[in-house]
Amino acid sequence: MGVGKQNLTVQLDSETVRRAEVIAAERGRSMSALVSQLIEELTAAHERYERSREAALRTMADVGQHASELDPASTPAVARPRV
Repeated sequence: MGVGKQNLTVQLDSETVRRAEVIAAERGRSMSALVSQLIEELTAAHERYERSREAALRTMADVGQHASELDPASTPAVARPRV
């Protein structure tokens, strides 16, 4: 997705770095590649969540808008608000 690469400096405790190095080695990746992949996956998941959230909010708004047009007598009891 990127236009170019940019360096990122992070500080982690030494035990976390050691464990991450083991994971990177097991996956045959460098630490940089491992961290890059995880951040890319995180940002992609966040973008999917935001799109889904926006779609759900639009759907709820549409349903709310059309709910006022319904005849309460034709609405199932489980959908009718208690008064």
